[in-house]
Amino acid sequence: MIRKYPNKNINEMCKHLFHGCGQTDPKIIYEGEDGLDIRFANAGAYGQGIYFANNSGYSLSYVHRKGNKMQMFVALVLTGDSVTLGPG
Repeated sequence: MIRKYPNKNINEMCKHLFHGCGQTDPKIIYEGEDGLDIRFANAGAYGQGIYFANNSGYSLSYVHRKGNKMQMFVALVLTGDSVTLGPG
């Protein structure tokens, strides 16, 4: 990644981001054999994938409910280029 983005420093590319899992227990996703398990991912606006948000409030609408608990997870994500999208 450093070779691909020589003008970025590693601290700009590593971010703590949030993921809401909806109907799937977060543990099933983050304990996949090969890292995050994409088999439980839905097709979002940009196709099937595991989507992350900078703000936990955004992921709250995709929270996993387990009894009276609400769950999401935070991951340290190595990012490349990104865009900020407006509402909707």
